[in-house]
Amino acid sequence: MRLISRVLPIVWCLATVTASLGPTGCRSQEGPGNGSTDSAFRLEFTGTESTSTPVLMIDAFEWTLEWERKGPGSLVVHLHRPDGEFVEEILLLEAGGPDSGSKKVVGFAGTYYVEVSGPETGWIVRLVGTR
Repeated sequence: MRLISRVLPIVWCLATVTASLGPTGCRSQEGPGNGSTDSAFRLEFTGTESTSTPVLMIDAFEWTLEWERKGPGSLVVHLHRPDGEFVEEILLLEAGGPDSGSKKVVGFAGTYYVEVSGPETGWIVRLVGTR
């Protein structure tokens, strides 16, 4: 999946990813029509245990990682180059930490995939680009 967020004022793309099924859908459209241009893109991935997203083109220098953990256990989010090279650990949330939250990510515009390891009860990870 490639996302070029500069084509539309707001690109909203939801993709569901599971370890066994892979991506099951993605749509892009103009934003909610409220005149806001705060969000350049919004990607949402859901899954259980460990899985990787499709390769993504992130063209925002600054973006936000939002997460929800659906049960006990740790949640880890890594950023990788398309060739598999490890780039950065974006999130390391130990068991007992908050079940949801967000983190600003700066300096990682480029083409990547995201590897998520979380509880078997499920997780949601969102990448939200800002202008």
